[in-house]
Amino acid sequence: MPNENPYQLVKKINDLADEIVSAKNFRTRFMSKLKWLKYDLDSKKISKQQHDAEKAKYLRNKDEKYWIDYYNNHLAELLNQLEYANNKVLEEYTGKKAAPPNIGIAPQPPAGVIAAPPPPVKKAKVVAMGDQIKLDKKTKKRYMQELNLSREMIDALVKRKKERQSTVVEQEYVLYKGNDFGKFANQIFEKATVYLTKNYPQAFEKLYQDLSRSGVKVLSKTYISMALLSGVIGFFAVTLLAALLLKSDSIIFQIVRGFFIGIFGGVGAIGFFYFYPSNVAGEKEKAIKSELPFVIVHMSAVAGSGARPISMFSTILSSGEYPGIRDEIKKIVNYVNIFGYDISTALKVVSKSTPSLKLKDLLDGLVSTIESGGSLKEYLVAVADDTMSTYKLERKKWTEAVSTYADIYTAVLIAAPLLFMVALRIIDSMGAGIPVVPITLIAVFLGIPAMNGAFILFVTIMQPK
Repeated sequence: MPNENPYQLVKKINDLADEIVSAKNFRTRFMSKLKWLKYDLDSKKISKQQHDAEKAKYLRNKDEKYWIDYYNNHLAELLNQLEYANNKVLEEYTGKKAAPPNIGIAPQPPAGVIAAPPPPVKKAKVVAMGDQIKLDKKTKKRYMQELNLSREMIDALVKRKKERQSTVVEQEYVLYKGNDFGKFANQIFEKATVYLTKNYPQAFEKLYQDLSRSGVKVLSKTYISMALLSGVIGFFAVTLLAALLLKSDSIIFQIVRGFFIGIFGGVGAIGFFYFYPSNVAGEKEKAIKSELPFVIVHMSAVAGSGARPISMFSTILSSGEYPGIRDEIKKIVNYVNIFGYDISTALKVVSKSTPSLKLKDLLDGLVSTIESGGSLKEYLVAVADDTMSTYKLERKKWTEAVSTYADIYTAVLIAAPLLFMVALRIIDSMGAGIPVVPITLIAVFLGIPAMNGAFILFVTIMQPK
């Protein structure tokens, strides 16, 4: 680098940073592949012989430590070059001589392995393509062999990424965005809202908690003003409809009756606003519960590569694979990257507001592990194993429950209607005077469809997501 000017050095730093990110990603995928092989073995998806054969093929008949050292040494060489380039830039302004980089670190074969070390890591030829890097054919082929990737797998991943980008529109982070209905409600009921929340805080404590847990993007006092305005609108609308539709001989009685019915309409509108955040939080909790086992496995794979804790959440957020837990992960990333919180504080804040107790336990455990200096990898692997075992047990229980529901359906909605029809036919032949035809029509066109619909609704509500 002796003849490079500062502008060339800056470009060199940018290229090295891209290479470092690429090398870290390959190392992460390497560790993830080994972890998934072990998971398939532990869950008995593959046999021990299949596991050993797949692992030997993937490691190219070398052990795991060999390739970890290989990737780590490659990263160390790139980091040394990056440090030297940074020092050369500083030298232009401070005059301080830059120390030469420690170049030429070669990965050493593990003890007991009689095999030549892999060839020295050559610098990949790269071509800038916007914010992406295009590798030359030889480098691309070498990376594909090291990671045991096929062209079909890469094409499938690229296609999947393009489909996701076409459906997901990234938006800038917005702290709060008002709406016209909320502004209008504040203009009318702001003073009433302040009076109620100040004098009766205990009445709104649960509503505040539900709003925080649900993630409804409306300020609490604005939400109360909207509830009051909706109650007034509901009262007048229901009163008018009841007075017009429910006729009576006395116009005064008709108006009074509409007034009392309107009270129920207004109370119903306020009640809807009061319980809506709780319902949203409940649905959110179910979505998080169904995705959490896989999120933890994903996090343990990233943590096993030695990545920083915030990188785990950034990776999960950028993957777009977990829509149910996305809002909670996004909060953590925004607290760190936008508001400048440290990772422990961000985890504590999100832990207090999340609707899922299981996610709260996970985040609290991460805080304890980080602050005590423990191993995130070991903690997440243990939690992943426990969570996946629980997930499988719940699925097994649901399968057994479905079998029971099938027996109930057969007895109540198939056998019972047939016996009922036979009984009606016998009664009709005896001339008991019972209107058999109308009863049969009602049972066939109303009773049985209604019972089937109720059963479907019951199964839908009971099934895990």
